[in-house]
Amino acid sequence: MGERILEALEAVDAFQKQVWSSKSEQGLAALDAFASRIRHVVREHEIEKTYNADHTGINYEYIPKKTIQAKGTKTVWVKGSGHEKDRLTAMLLADFNRIKYPIFMVLKKTASKIKEVVRDNLENRNGFGTTCKPVLLLWDDFSAHFTDEVVALAKELNVILEKGPPTFTWICQPADVAWMRPMKSGLRQRWLDYLREELKGRKGGRFNLNSPDRFDLVEWVNTVWENLRAQQL
Repeated sequence: MGERILEALEAVDAFQKQVWSSKSEQGLAALDAFASRIRHVVREHEIEKTYNADHTGINYEYIPKKTIQAKGTKTVWVKGSGHEKDRLTAMLLADFNRIKYPIFMVLKKTASKIKEVVRDNLENRNGFGTTCKPVLLLWDDFSAHFTDEVVALAKELNVILEKGPPTFTWICQPADVAWMRPMKSGLRQRWLDYLREELKGRKGGRFNLNSPDRFDLVEWVNTVWENLRAQQL
């Protein structure tokens, strides 16, 4: 029995190595084709600056504060806060000179009803203009990135959009390769530090674990992005 298990494990290991070898070869081929296409676009449009963008969803949970069953019950049901899947979207942007740009975060919020604020948002919230040379923006092959409205606006702003190969972002998209893992690790560490501080401040009597608010979360994301080293861009 032991020999059969060992043989099965060896067969699985050999299969995994074969699959990874094939995947690596396909990835390198996709990377070569992608790099060749980007070089052609840069030459064709005389592009002097290339940007790389990637976005990531960040879920954060409000800590539930109430239990339903009385103390001593074997099965304790916890009443949820109703916000277990609160989410913000962080858009990361850097250029090929390893310059990071301020992080752009989108949180759910009702639209302003003040006409002056609405007009100001529409008129003054664009970061590119038509007076400069074309720029190249690399980002994921995501349907929302290439809607008719996005493509039309990019053309109006003189921005050339290019998408990475959808199956090979792990090797062709620098943001996926070098940005996301350290960023998510940094956010996880911030969350743990927050919990430790909450527990450290506990005093006698009843204790309630307070949830981080939106200001905390925005500060965490912004700080982690700022601390990302230039070598990782």
